[in-house]
Amino acid sequence: MIQLARDARLYPGEGWIDFKGIIERMPPVHYSIELPNQSRVLELGYEEHARRCLEYAKRTFGKVVSKRRKTAEKNDLVLQD
Repeated sequence: MIQLARDARLYPGEGWIDFKGIIERMPPVHYSIELPNQSRVLELGYEEHARRCLEYAKRTFGKVVSKRRKTAEKNDLVLQD
């Protein structure tokens, strides 16, 4: 399990995690992803692996917004970026 967490993560959308459901329930904050996967780095190189991480993240997360953020914005509680 430790090896998977540290070195074999899938791109967003390849696994079974409900990212949309998680993001919709998150507070209105910025977030980031970490996708260590040594076998993909060896296969693709760092730059291509990073590009795919971003591509899959954009595809998976799309325009999903925290429902809590929508409520906070409606009540003017969130600073605009």
